[in-house]
Amino acid sequence: MSEMLLAIAIPCHVNVMPPMAQSLARLCGHLGATNVPFGVRFFGNAVSTFGRNELVKWAGDLVASHILWIDTDSVFPKDSANRLLKHGKPFIGCNFARKNAERDSSVSDTTGQRLIARSEGVEEVGTIGCGLTLVSMDVMHAVGDPWYKMDEDTSAGPGDEVRFCELARKNGYPPFVDHALSRLCGHVGLTEFILRVA
Repeated sequence: MSEMLLAIAIPCHVNVMPPMAQSLARLCGHLGATNVPFGVRFFGNAVSTFGRNELVKWAGDLVASHILWIDTDSVFPKDSANRLLKHGKPFIGCNFARKNAERDSSVSDTTGQRLIARSEGVEEVGTIGCGLTLVSMDVMHAVGDPWYKMDEDTSAGPGDEVRFCELARKNGYPPFVDHALSRLCGHVGLTEFILRVA
């Protein structure tokens, strides 16, 4: 494992939501102010599965210790990366509200049901997306290339992310959710979707 170096990886198609760009700028400024070394790369105009794999290769070339995945339609606090790093979990991220009237969870629990959003705590989950998710390169080495691949046999959700979660778990790296940070994140659509918390 290398010394701490964060690779901020952002797969995108064409558009980056302006609120996400503002969140990213604040996050990078906070990382600089707290002396966390990092690199940032957008990988655009590609299928997200291909883009994710290319970004993992980039993080490897950078000799990063962790990848921070960020989706282009997410908003988050400036200290999000620091908060996730502080937990010391190899695979931890945020639960984003789905873009629907219920604003329910996009994450599944360990039984495969939709996760109940809570106010506080860190919880092991079944599957998590990459909206704002910190993954140690140890997890990437354990999962192996291709890290992201569409798999029709996965249980739910976007196949490449679900497959990654299942392989990470099989190799001893289950995903976790930071509930408190999740409450401060949003999913940008026609409006900003914030989780409803139990």
